[in-house]
Amino acid sequence: MAACDICLSPLQGAPGEAFKSDAKFLDAARGGVLMIASPVVYADTIKDGETGLIARDLRDWDRQLRIALRNGDKRRAMARAAWEYVRDARMFSDQAAERRDWYLSLWADREALTRDPLARVPALAARVAG
Repeated sequence: MAACDICLSPLQGAPGEAFKSDAKFLDAARGGVLMIASPVVYADTIKDGETGLIARDLRDWDRQLRIALRNGDKRRAMARAAWEYVRDARMFSDQAAERRDWYLSLWADREALTRDPLARVPALAARVAG
């Protein structure tokens, strides 16, 4: 992706799309690529006009693409701002302690977490026992 200048990520808002991750934005930002995206998934991550461009409706795609293509300095500045955002706020290493604590809490609650599904699904309990 780093050989690209612009990444398009259109989503129409179909059921289930709201649960997708913004990983494509992270990948684009890592590569210094400007993302133009739908508000579904990306509106909570991309700051429109700062770290990328949001196309809120079908007419916006043409307008946002023209902005990105005609103004290389602005495109590069937004891509750089996206890269800096990912570097400063979204690195996995920054989440390590929180994730470790979550895994430790799962381990501490493992008996209840194991018992509860077995109580709710007798066929699972029989399979585990057998």
